[in-house]
Formats: sequence, C-alpha cells, structure tokens
Amino acid sequence: MAPIQYETFDHNKGKITGIKLGRRIRSIVEVLREIDRTRSELSANRLEALQNRIIVGITGCSNAGKTTLARNIVKMIDWSSLQQSIISSANCNDYVIVEGNMLAANANVVQLLDLLIFMTLDKQTCLERRLQRSDYNPPDKPGYFNKVVWPTYERYLNDALLTLHKLRRLWFFDGCFYDLTLNSSEAILQLISTIIYLLKDPIGVNYMKIITNAGNSAISTYSGYYRSCCNKLQISKGSEYLTVHRTLQQFCHNIRKIFERIDKILIVLRIGDCKANELNLLIGISGDNEAVVSSANLHVQHLIQEYMEQKSQK
Repeated sequence: MAPIQYETFDHNKGKITGIKLGRRIRSIVEVLREIDRTRSELSANRLEALQNRIIVGITGCSNAGKTTLARNIVKMIDWSSLQQSIISSANCNDYVIVEGNMLAANANVVQLLDLLIFMTLDKQTCLERRLQRSDYNPPDKPGYFNKVVWPTYERYLNDALLTLHKLRRLWFFDGCFYDLTLNSSEAILQLISTIIYLLKDPIGVNYMKIITNAGNSAISTYSGYYRSCCNKLQISKGSEYLTVHRTLQQFCHNIRKIFERIDKILIVLRIGDCKANELNLLIGISGDNEAVVSSANLHVQHLIQEYMEQKSQK
C-alpha cells in the first residue's frame, strides 16, 4: 500500500491540512457505509474490491469546454475501462479522487464511489464564469452556451436527481455558496462538513453518528415531527428537489456566517407522505462551544419550520 500523500490546502495560514480533511471524509464515509449495509445497498463485490479505501467522485455543471449532448457522450465513453481504472487506483492508494462532468451517468461507476459530490450552479453564474475563461480551444461560438452547454447540463442534472438522490453517498453542493477559487482550506472543509439529505423513506437516527463521530467538544441535536407540513412538501421533479436542497444550503451558509465557531451541520428532512409516528426532521450541529451550537441549532429549526409552513400554504 502506497503512503497517503497529504498537502496543506492553505499555504499561508497552514492551519487546516489534508490530514484533517482526510479524517473528516473517512468519518462520514464510515457512517454512510453502515447505513448502506442496513439498507442492503452496499454490494458484496464493492466491499471486497474496495475494503478500507475511500473513493470520492466530483461531478456537475460543465464549465470545461467539453460538453456535447449528454446521451452521445455516454455512448462514446468506455465505462468499463473507467470502472477498472478506479478499482486499480483503489488497490494502491488510500484516497482516490475521480473528477468528470458525466460520472453520475453510469450506475456501475457510481456504485464504486463512497462519496459523489455533485457541484451545481445557476445559469447566470455558470455563464459569467464561462465567459471569464480564456482557455477554450476552440472558443465558444455565439449561442453555444444556450443551445448546447446549459440544456445538456439540465438533462444530466435532472436524470441524476431523479435516479440517484436516494443514495446517501450523493451530495449536492451549490457552487455559489463556496468560493473554491482561492484554494481556501476553510471553504473546502465547510463544504465537506455540510450534509443535507431529503428522504422519501423513514429517517433513521443513525444519521446522527455523522455528527457524534466528529470529535468536537460540543454537539447539539434535534429530532422533530412536522407531519402536516412535510406531507405537503411533495417533490416530483428534479428541479423541485434541487430548489429545496439549495434553500437548505442557503440556511447553512447563513448560519455559518452568524455562528463562526460551528463545525459540522447535518440536516435530514423527510419529504412526501409519512406516518404520525415517523420522524420528519433531524438536525445536528457540532463545534467547540456548547452555547454556540445550541443557539445555531435553534436558529436552523426556526428557519426550516418557517420555510415548511410557507410551502404548506401554497
């Protein structure tokens, strides 16, 4: 086994290293694997092939100049070679990062990933960032973004949302909330420490292990029942799922600005029909100050309750 290669993300401050990020990812993945085992979603082949390796996939909105029609790309990709390449890398490395704008399009590849981080953007922000780049060869022709890039991404995103959102290891992040261009270790750690799930099936309390395993001195948890509101929070399209998910991300982003000393944030929200005795909401927040994490948790509760009440009135 090759040694793990770590690098300090913030070379100026030097406060948060790749070791901390690696430990954070591993602690979360271990909980997700345990949840998958209870739901029979972790295949024996995957366990045998990967053992203790951590494989993270990063995918999402195209801004690399390689976008064509999604279905044509899928047909052209040698998925079997990609799958074998991931397994081979896992056999000689403790952490494997796989990046590509079509990773979620193949179920066999997704099955190999312990985490699949799907980065999203709104259309205007994506266009502005694309126009700022000068490394496309050849450069975009007029109308290419509106006719090809964005429609392709929307089809891919919608397919991913409808078919993969039940996977606990699939995380969506809005690129508008995290400035990763400055190589900021704080932004990277915040991204991986903000966990949001929208579930159509019952919520298990074992999700709280994501917070309790964080190693922080202060932890605040909440479990609630908002059946009348959640039953009306129906999601039938991928765009609706993403809208609710993005709203919760905005809440977390604002909370981190108000309460700077918090570490992990976990939100598990039940959507659709549920029984009277079933949990609708789990919130967990960790940090180094008990009063801060408790106040932050109460603040999140208020924001979510207000949001669900607004949704239920529509």
